[in-house]
Amino acid sequence: MSIEGKMSTKKTKNKNRRPSININCGQGLVVSVSFDPDTGEPYDVFLVGRGYKASDVPLNQALYEAGVNISKIMQGKDE
Repeated sequence: MSIEGKMSTKKTKNKNRRPSININCGQGLVVSVSFDPDTGEPYDVFLVGRGYKASDVPLNQALYEAGVNISKIMQGKDE
């Protein structure tokens, strides 16, 4: 199914507890992917743990925003 076919304006409530995996990518970056417990399909993704220096703040924010946007696409949300 195309991405357009998955896009929906219908609001659905996120399940509070979802199975997830964490992948340590090195250099302090961890990718966390959670799965829909009913379908087993990937549901959302988070890119976290980059660092603690002040210079890392813009990168941390960019990683957070990327994760949110990727998750919305995975969930079929267009906003």
